[in-house]
Amino acid sequence: MRIVFFVLFVGVVDVALGQKRSISEVEILGNMPDRVHFGKQNVSLRFVNGRVLSTPNPSVEAVALYRYLQDMSGKLMLSGQMWVPWGIHEIEYIQTKTGYKPAIAGFDYINEPSNALETQRAIDYWRGGGIVTFMWHAGAPGIGEGYENSKATIDIDRCFIEGTEEYEDFWGDLKRIGDWLQKLEDANVPVIWRPFHELDGHWFWWSKQGPERFKLLWTTMYDYLVNERGLSNLIWTLCYTATPDSSWYPGDDYVDIAGADTYDNLDDSHAGMYHAVVEAVGQADFPIAFHETGNLPQPEECIVDGAMWSWWMVWHTDWLTQVDEDYLKYNYQHHLVVTHDELPDIVSEYGWDAACEVPEIQAYVKIGDGDWEESNRIALNVGEQVSFRVATDDAGSWDWNGYGTSTADQSQLEQTVTMDKLGVAKATFTSTCGVTYTQTFHVTNALPNQPVLSINSMPMVYPTEMYDHVTVAGEKPVDFILLDARGVEVLSIQVKEQRQVDVSHLISGSYFAVLRGASNRVVRLIKK
Repeated sequence: MRIVFFVLFVGVVDVALGQKRSISEVEILGNMPDRVHFGKQNVSLRFVNGRVLSTPNPSVEAVALYRYLQDMSGKLMLSGQMWVPWGIHEIEYIQTKTGYKPAIAGFDYINEPSNALETQRAIDYWRGGGIVTFMWHAGAPGIGEGYENSKATIDIDRCFIEGTEEYEDFWGDLKRIGDWLQKLEDANVPVIWRPFHELDGHWFWWSKQGPERFKLLWTTMYDYLVNERGLSNLIWTLCYTATPDSSWYPGDDYVDIAGADTYDNLDDSHAGMYHAVVEAVGQADFPIAFHETGNLPQPEECIVDGAMWSWWMVWHTDWLTQVDEDYLKYNYQHHLVVTHDELPDIVSEYGWDAACEVPEIQAYVKIGDGDWEESNRIALNVGEQVSFRVATDDAGSWDWNGYGTSTADQSQLEQTVTMDKLGVAKATFTSTCGVTYTQTFHVTNALPNQPVLSINSMPMVYPTEMYDHVTVAGEKPVDFILLDARGVEVLSIQVKEQRQVDVSHLISGSYFAVLRGASNRVVRLIKK
């Protein structure tokens, strides 16, 4: 018997509860051993501007929310938390530990008896100034609802053959969930809608028969809810696993947001996964979401790596409580993370007339008396003066805030400050037509130049909820070592490229997979 000791977390900053502030140069988190940094110091940020929702004639609220998400995309990241009607109260837990509430609350139409409560909580969260996202762990048609039944195997074709049990259940379930979504629309609640999540994972029934069957399910649901039912409050979110595959993409006409998830528990930027999503959707200009995670991405690494997730959402109950409390506070109090209290009046500020055009805004920075460079980011050099400048051809007013900037004159296009910390300055432009648009300037930590690595170059293990098998994969040979919760090694093999590993003999509980290959990582697994 070999016992292996390892550390999942390193020291984090001590941040006073309830005080959001910028992070000084000496307060940056240390790196985990063998952590891979993605990108280069001058990697460009990805901005989304002017795309319209796929839904014809969307609601005013959905339009405004989507515009806000577009405006923040590539600039700031929205905090999110899954909130379930059992176990702990996740929103209260976060507020108690950090002093803040998440910008986004996540809900699930997983069990019909809980759907009324889920719906009312979502209505209340929106009316209280927050944003809501709904998923649906749809039970397999002909089997029944609930989480376990969402992983059953069925013949998807039978969902489209009248007279079969699968057909009756599939269309009955669509109507039932459509009725709940209709209640949200009647309450003027826009929904970031993310059905059929982890679409290419092969563990849920909708992902077990390949991309063509999945795309048929996705477009059928879309057509029913949008075109037949006429729902106008949905923002359609396509949810990949950690290794997005373009063959599963249903097309631009059916998607508004794209994302991926992983429960690897790393606290880096997950830049490889971010850019893999962008590639999988053909470079479409969607906001990119980290729609489920067991840990929060490191904000400073996200900005440096050009992987500014539109929003992230931590999973519920034990996944949340196992996040290091100091690291949770660090994220919720970070200048790159938007919390509930920082959300604007979304409909008021982003519900402008459709005839108005989103302005094009140029950003420039310069050091001291140097030349202006077109950029919105500068590497921290304590004591140096930096100037920020905006420019647009549209008429309107400016509001500056953050990093020592202020709005003495609403026509002011430049601000000069002394760099003393990492942080962000925001210049918000309101056009005479009523359009609100934000330009951010980031003072970031300078990291060494390193090549961008593909997500596929990192060793992977999935799914993180194990039953009889897990898959281990990597471009190069990988040593796969499985430890139980005490750190005792229970399995050790070497995998070349990809291999399905039998874990049916293991007892239920928590395990840690140590993957040693081109880069090293530790992944928490749950044996069901």
